Amino acid sequence: MEVRCTMKEKFSIFSYGSLVNPDTLDFSAKAYPARVKGYCRSWGHCVSLHGFNLRALTVVKRKFCEIEGVVLVADESIAQILNKREIGYKPVRVTPVLKDENYQHYAENSYLYIGKKEFQDLHNVNYSIPQSYLDCVLDGYLKLGGTKSAFQFIESTDGWDVPIMNDRNSPKYPRALELTDNRIQEIDRILVDSGIATDGKYASKTAQFLQPENY
Repeated sequence: MEVRCTMKEKFSIFSYGSLVNPDTLDFSAKAYPARVKGYCRSWGHCVSLHGFNLRALTVVKRKFCEIEGVVLVADESIAQILNKREIGYKPVRVTPVLKDENYQHYAENSYLYIGKKEFQDLHNVNYSIPQSYLDCVLDGYLKLGGTKSAFQFIESTDGWDVPIMNDRNSPKYPRALELTDNRIQEIDRILVDSGIATDGKYASKTAQFLQPENY
């Protein structure tokens, strides 16, 4: 399925991962803080990119869950951009609740990208979360709502028991950002406080912390 929009309608997408971070966007869009009920994030989306087996975020339906993100609103041209960017995903209709109800009308034609079944594997340790991707996501949530949003992201995401690849010095994520030392330290503190990392070693909620050469 591909998203097709007419010239008369704005295209809007509920973003829950790297697209929350405006610095990863390769198109112009307005962003509105929002929430979607009935979904939980997961690290279950597996793709092979440039010779590396990587994990990305997807969502799974869960009745009593709610995730925070942003609704991106732009013209119909971004539909084609996102269809190419979101490898292994399909768009589904959702109705987000925008933080500012004055913009709730943008939720009427919103999509959410969810991983296709054949790309899902929550337990395969041969696929890892790129630290460069995780950094972009957490940086986006810190921009969205500070440390509160960053911690909420972690708590509303499943699948932390998989390896994390330390690729900060040689990013495997194609839209990796050059973050300041202070921001990296802030992200590391959040991961440690969440039980995902201990003294620089990803161990508690995650199974392993591996170097890129292990893949």
